[in-house]
Amino acid sequence: ELVSEEFREKQKRSYIGSVADFLQKWEGPDDAFARIIGSKYYKERLNIVVSYKCLDPSLITKDVFDNSYSTILMSGTLTPTSMYKDVLGVTNDVEKEYGSPFPLENSLNMIVPQTTTKFTARNEEQYKNIALHVSRIVNNVPGNSAVFFPSYVIRDEVNKYFSTICNKTTFLEISGMNKVEKQEFLDRFKSYKNSGAVLLGVAAANFAEGIDLPGDLLKCVVVVGLPL
Repeated sequence: ELVSEEFREKQKRSYIGSVADFLQKWEGPDDAFARIIGSKYYKERLNIVVSYKCLDPSLITKDVFDNSYSTILMSGTLTPTSMYKDVLGVTNDVEKEYGSPFPLENSLNMIVPQTTTKFTARNEEQYKNIALHVSRIVNNVPGNSAVFFPSYVIRDEVNKYFSTICNKTTFLEISGMNKVEKQEFLDRFKSYKNSGAVLLGVAAANFAEGIDLPGDLLKCVVVVGLPL
């Protein structure tokens, strides 16, 4: 903390301060919290990751709800509502569900049962089959498409075949992109709305949610396997 204060006097921000804050929280309560030591790849390097996570958010959120006159929770993924009510510690509530405001005839939803990303079924033939189905879809879409995979590994294995049979420009999402890189990447992808391009991403990474592609900037989304 002392070191971070010295840095803040010079540059107003200190990453050392974040480390000090984390180390203080590490000594927090045990009940409903977990201390985890794991590893993950970042920019092609394996890093050891230490985290202190709350497994029961109601410890914090229940007091907020109990002391509020009214609280409104909204999300496209709040079902079943009863589960979120229990997880967040909500009482004296009213649960409502509303249908999509978009006309059903405006969307075409298809399931391709001939492929799978099941671990025991992963092989070169399966990757080739996935690539074939995805390429047939995106090649026939008049505009941009986005394809999301369960992991970068599966994406890259499929792309070995997909890149040779796809007729459109492809954009490969890269792990660890910063905010500026993400925006530049997205802007380049948007510019292909007339000729059509394909974004190959990962379901739990940069572009699967939280991005805005209004109007005709995206015509099709393909989800390759459920990222469970």
